[in-house]
Amino acid sequence: MSLDPALRPLAGRLLGRSPLRAWSLIVTMFGDAALPHGGRMALSTLLAMTDRIGIDSGAVRVSAHRLVRDGTLVSGREGRQAVYGLSEAGRALFARAAGTIYSTHRMESANWRFLILAADNARAESRRTLEEAGWRQVSAGFFANANGAVAAGDLAALRFDAAPLGSAGRELAAQLWPLDALSERYRALQEALAPLTGHVPADPDDCMAMRLLLAHEYRRILLSDPRLPDDCLPQDWPGHAVARTVAQMYRQLVEPAELWLCAQPGFSDTADVARAALAVRFAV
Repeated sequence: MSLDPALRPLAGRLLGRSPLRAWSLIVTMFGDAALPHGGRMALSTLLAMTDRIGIDSGAVRVSAHRLVRDGTLVSGREGRQAVYGLSEAGRALFARAAGTIYSTHRMESANWRFLILAADNARAESRRTLEEAGWRQVSAGFFANANGAVAAGDLAALRFDAAPLGSAGRELAAQLWPLDALSERYRALQEALAPLTGHVPADPDDCMAMRLLLAHEYRRILLSDPRLPDDCLPQDWPGHAVARTVAQMYRQLVEPAELWLCAQPGFSDTADVARAALAVRFAV
């Protein structure tokens, strides 16, 4: 049986990218579907779902091998079944992301902090460390953060907090972060999801496919979203509408998707544990 026709445009967003990053969808599948059940999945389950979406099995096998080599997954066997699981590093990676992906909370007011680095710390390595922690460079050796983050690493620097006057917060945020490009990505996703609002496929396997595609497309944008407080964003920020749409759709899909997943090898015994873990996702 082929994929629900209503889901094909959403799958096409993934399949139409060049190069196709099957490994990225596999990471989503392990984090979204396998982790609530303990983090392990038979290769047969992985292949069944990716085939449903339209990804070649050879690309999936190569990508799974790459993720093992990179330390995100571990591989083994259970009887005749080839089995993959999230490594400790993979679990930690998704645990950090989950707090953003499945959360409906967003700060309303900015807590602007600034750093002036001592001369011997104003180098490329320090910049990368700070940017990974959510800081953005205003000018050489001068960094800003709107979320009240602490400085990352052992840096010699002067830190101070400041409250913007008037519209200075929004103007500075627009200068430091690519909000226009991010806004366009949110609007494109909202347009892609609009025909699917309220749609729950009849087949549980399509519910699982839709849930994965939904989580994956949303996750891709969130990885680029600095999650700025509301008073740093444009008044009509499309990320808010997308977050509400994704949360509503995901909650509708969880239970029917789990029907398919719990019929796969190794998942039925962990259904109760998974139900508790899934209940807090997009909790209001």
